[in-house]
Formats: sequence, C-alpha cells, structure tokens
Amino acid sequence: MSLTFILSTTFLIVGAIIFILAVIVFRENPKSRLHRVTGFMLLFAALGTLLVSFAPLFPRENVNSWNQFFLFRFAMIWEFFFPYLFYFSLNFPRQSAIFKKHPALPFYIFTPYFLRFFFVLFFPDYEVLRAFFLFDSGTGVLGSLLRPVVLAMTSLVSVLGVFYRYHFIIFSVLNTFCVLAAMITMFVGYQKVSERSLRKQVGFVLWGISISAVIYAVSFLVTQTTPMRIRFDLSYTLTLLAVISLTFAVGWAIVKYHFLSTRIVIRRGLVFSIATGMLVGVFLLLYGQTKKIFSSFIQTDTPVFEIIFLLIAVFFLQPMLDLLNAMLDKIFRPQQKNTLMQLSKDILSTFDIKKLQTKIISALEENLRAKPIHLLIPDDNGLFLNISDASQILRPVKFSPDGEFITVLTSHSRPVRADKIRVMISDEKELQFMDNLKPFLIVPLKYQDRLIGIVSIGPRTDNRMFSSADLEMMEIFCLQVAIALENSRLYEIARLQRHFQEELVVAGRIQRMLLPLDVPEGQTFQIASLNIPSKEVGGDYHDFIRLDNSLLGIAIGDISGKGIPGSILMSNLQASLRATAPYSQSASQVVRDVNRHLTRTTAPEKYATFLYAIFDEKTRLFRFCNAGHNYPILHKSSGECNFIKLGDPIIGIDEHLDFHDHELQLSPDDLIVLYTDGITEALNAQSMEYGEDRLYEVISTSSHKDAQEIKNKIYDEVISFTQGTDQYDDITLIVLKVV
Repeated sequence: MSLTFILSTTFLIVGAIIFILAVIVFRENPKSRLHRVTGFMLLFAALGTLLVSFAPLFPRENVNSWNQFFLFRFAMIWEFFFPYLFYFSLNFPRQSAIFKKHPALPFYIFTPYFLRFFFVLFFPDYEVLRAFFLFDSGTGVLGSLLRPVVLAMTSLVSVLGVFYRYHFIIFSVLNTFCVLAAMITMFVGYQKVSERSLRKQVGFVLWGISISAVIYAVSFLVTQTTPMRIRFDLSYTLTLLAVISLTFAVGWAIVKYHFLSTRIVIRRGLVFSIATGMLVGVFLLLYGQTKKIFSSFIQTDTPVFEIIFLLIAVFFLQPMLDLLNAMLDKIFRPQQKNTLMQLSKDILSTFDIKKLQTKIISALEENLRAKPIHLLIPDDNGLFLNISDASQILRPVKFSPDGEFITVLTSHSRPVRADKIRVMISDEKELQFMDNLKPFLIVPLKYQDRLIGIVSIGPRTDNRMFSSADLEMMEIFCLQVAIALENSRLYEIARLQRHFQEELVVAGRIQRMLLPLDVPEGQTFQIASLNIPSKEVGGDYHDFIRLDNSLLGIAIGDISGKGIPGSILMSNLQASLRATAPYSQSASQVVRDVNRHLTRTTAPEKYATFLYAIFDEKTRLFRFCNAGHNYPILHKSSGECNFIKLGDPIIGIDEHLDFHDHELQLSPDDLIVLYTDGITEALNAQSMEYGEDRLYEVISTSSHKDAQEIKNKIYDEVISFTQGTDQYDDITLIVLKVV
C-alpha cells in the first residue's frame, strides 16, 4: 500500500469532516455574518482538501494537461479560502475598525479571485484567450472604426498573457498576503480582548491559523515563489498538516470554548464522522486487498466480486454504523438521556409555579452541582422578578422589560456567561441586581422567540468549569423549562378564566333578579317584555314601577359597553331610578335626577340612552321623556304607524342638561313598542342589519294580536333573519297595548 494512497484516503476523510463542520456552523445561524464567513471559509478548506485527495488521478508529469480538464479548472475555486480567511479576521473576535471605516473592503479582497476564476475557468490557456478576443478589423470604413477596439483588445490580451504566465506566482503571493493580514488583524483584535474566555478562544484560533499558515508557506508558497523544490509526497503531507491544524483550531474552539455559540452536539458529530470515515476506509481497504487476492486466482475480470461486496455493504455496514452510534451515546451521554427524560416528565406535569420553581432549582443543583440558582419570571407589569423561596436569602431583583439586561438577553437563545452580559450593561442599578443573583451563567428561557423567563446559575460548588455535557444538558433542559413555564402560564389563565366564568354566571343570576320577574297587569292595558343579554351579563335595562293604583312607570335603557362594566352601570341606573321614581309624577324630573346621579358617580366615558314613561290607566295618557334612546313606535287603532321622534340628550355626560316631557293620548287598540338597538342592529350571515323598516313592518302586520303574541312575533322574525349567527348585542323589548 503506497504512501500516496494512504495520504489520499486521509485527505478524503479530513475533507469530509471539515465539510460537515462547515455545514453545521453555517446552518447554526445563517443570519450572523461571522457564522456565514466561518462556514464558507471551512467549506473552501474542505473543497481544497477533497481535491487534493483526488490529485493522484491527474497526470503529474504534465501539469499543463490538467488545464484541459474543465473540472480541474473549476476546482481552483477552493483558493477562495484565503480571502475568506482574511475576511474572517476582520470579523473575529470583533468587527475590525478597518472594516468599519472601509465597508467595501471585502469587494477589493474578493475581486481578484473572482476575475482569476472567471478567466481560468472559461479560457484554459493563453491561446484560447487570443482566439476568442483578437480579430481582424478588416478594411474600409468599418475597419477604421474597429481599429481602436482591436488595438485595445490586443493590449488587454497582452496584459492577460502576462497574467497567464505568472498567475500561479501572483496568487501565491496574494494568498500569502491574505494569511499574514489575517494573522496581524486577529493579533490586534486579540490584544483588545479583556474577557478571559474570549481571549482563550481567540488565542487558540490564532495559534491554529498561524501554524497552518507556516506549514502552508513551506509546502506550497516556497515552491511557487522560490527555486526550492520539495518532494511531492512531502508537500502532500505538509499540506495535510496545515489543513488539519486549521480545522483542529476552529473545531476545538467550537467544542471547548463554545466559539460561535455552535451547538455542543458538534463534538459528538465530529467523532461520529471520524469513526464513520475510518470504518468506510477499512471497508475499502478490505475490498481492495480481497479483490487482489481474488483476481490472482481468476485471471478474468468478473462483476461477481463487486456484487458480493455490495451485498455485504448493504447488510452489514448500516448495522455497524447503528452500533457505533449507540456506543457514542454511551460515551458522550452516560446518564444524561435518562436524567433529561425524568426531569422533563416532572416539570411538564407541574402547573403550580412555586412547585415548578422548586423542581427546576433542585434538578439543576443536583445535576450541575452549582449554587445559587434562581428563576426569574415576568409579573403582570412585565418586570422580571426572582421567585426564590424563603430559604434562599436574596436581596430584591427587578429587571425592567425595557432595560439593558432584558434587551441583551433577548438577543441570546442559549446559555451565556454572566461576565459577557456585564460588559454590555452600563446601568448601575441593573448591575447591582445582577450582583444580587451571583450568576456565573445566565440562561434565557424562550418560547416562540419570546423571553418568558430567566435562569441564573451560580458557579459550580466543586470549583470546576462546566463541561460541554453540562452545557448540553442545561440547554435541552431549559428548553423543557420554557415549555413548562408557558404551560403553567396557560394553565393559570385557564383557571382564572374558569373562575371568572363561574363569577359571571353568578353575576348573571343576580342581574336577572334586578330585572322585573313579572309584567304588571291592568284593566286598560297589556304589557309583554323580553330581555336577552348577549353575554352572561348585559347592559340593557328595563323596569316597571307601580307609582299608585292608576300610574305605572315604564323604563328602558341601553348602557354603554357590554359585559361586567355595562352590568355595573345598569345596576347603578336601576338603583337611582328606584330611588327617585316613586316621588315624582313627572317623567322629565325623574330623568333629571337619574342623570345627575349617574354623572356624579360614573366616569365621563360611561353613559346610557334612557326612556322613562308614566302610563295612566284611567285616562290612557302616556307621558314620557326620551334621553337619546331609540324612538318608540306608535301604531294607532286606525292603522297609522309612526316613529315618535321626540327626544333629549343621553344621560351620564352632563348633570346640568335639561329634559322635557311629551304626552300621547292613547285609545283602545293603540300599540306602543319600546326596544333597544340589539333588535334593529341584529346581523345575519351576510352582515346585513335587521333594521327599523323590518321592525316597522312586523308591528304593522301583527297589531291585531295581543301584546304577548306581538312580542313573540318580533323576536321570531329577528331570530329567523339572523340565520343562527351569534348574538352581537343585548336584546330588550317592551310591548304596551291599550285595551
């Protein structure tokens, strides 16, 4: 087995690993510039490594013949690794001041590489370029016009000829410049970093790039820019070491120092990739050696051997990979999976916030061996408060939802070091609150990108650093905590709604007791009434008050608002009416007194439309005062039907308003209908209103019936019109018929 074959196989495995790492880094946060730059840098490094693994397939004795292969020319795209390395240094550890001053700098970095890639891809050598761009201008007028163009093209082709002759050397120097510029830029950034953990990761990446650059310079740049020559196999090996050192630096920074906040599962993924590559490599080696032995006995080439190995791969390779996966689970997650499952069951089945807090803190303390641990959740005002139990002595902690601390945490989705948060906060009060928590790590709890809680985790009690397994467990567990907190919040909302619904039912019963249970009866009149609230409690009001043996007070009103606020105002209106009506036989005076009381005891935005009437059974005189309510409908025994368009302003706005009495002398078979807008504004499925015209028509065609039948007819017509749609407003109706 040759050294070239071993190196090619090794390059193939390393290239696959780098490619997997590039994809993971890029997919982790594609919106982040640093993630994109790092991902592309690793991607081009992987491409270069994979291409080198296939280098033995090309004839080394004639390098120029390689240029005839389109795929070989396209493969030169891997050299974009070098400008991406420089671009990476401008963004890590922080964005360089040079980049801030010159935002177009990436354009100048990448343009030469794009131009070289274009020309080499489509014009493999100078002769092809000449044949494409140079042409004879000809003679005559057209030739004279084209001659300057031909001269310019000739000059351009001559310049490009120099480029074609020396572009390997030119870009070797340019690659060297990118590497050195990246090292210098990162070193300057490293000097400005004060956080200890960040300095470690920057220093590690910087050392990896430096070692990779030195090896690259020896293995490739020296051979291109100086007369020195290095054996092909040695150059191969050195290039491999350069790629491995760079990959190891970035990969280890990701695993050890959480560089780029990439998921901890990369550690297991990389090991799985390496082990899988080695397994496949062993399989290929067995295939090659077995085929040699098989071919020594059978001189002719036969497909039977390939078919047998294909069947072996189908039936045995996947089970072996599954076994490898299970082994890695045991190595990297010894008891983590079972622990997480048990913890998830406990917290997801707990809805009481205090019990949930106790379980969360106990679970984290037991598994992380860290103290103190605090859970902060927002109150009704959005302030994030600690809800620690009495056994934990802690000074008050209140983080405003608009403060720096919450703003910074909202931009994070994973555990973050407390010292990294501190440097982003200038508010002394919030810094003091942080000190009260004594945090080492801070974990934002998010549900659907909404910050619903915070876990503050102190240092480990054994003075050790948190391992990657600890952080992985913490991240997964806190995702479950966020779901549990949201479940607890929804459960509390449902409990309050259920309690509120029960109270509404009770309030509805009380309100119905305030309304008249029976309609009054008399020798000269019939009365029928109807009140149906749209909710458990309503804002419509009607009432009947016996003033003496012959006088009957009739009231109807529509309160602004619905539900509980409307019902409260309705009860206030009823109380004031019942207190004033027995002492006055003037409808307008009663309305004045009710208006004065409502104006003084309710907010300005609360008002009511109200109609109060006094009917004299003996004289059949109907005296009324209409304060902004729907106009009554009067149907005379003669068949004439009209709206009584007399009225005054609504009540509850201004206590100094004046109101007026109006009188109607009724005769037998005359009919008066009082109603609220829940009838005329009832909507059908097409959002059309029932309207006054339909009400007017029903009254006209039903006037010969008694009051109860007329009321039922009106209600039936409204229900038929709405076609089963939900009732939008309260419905109240009073029918007075003179007999």
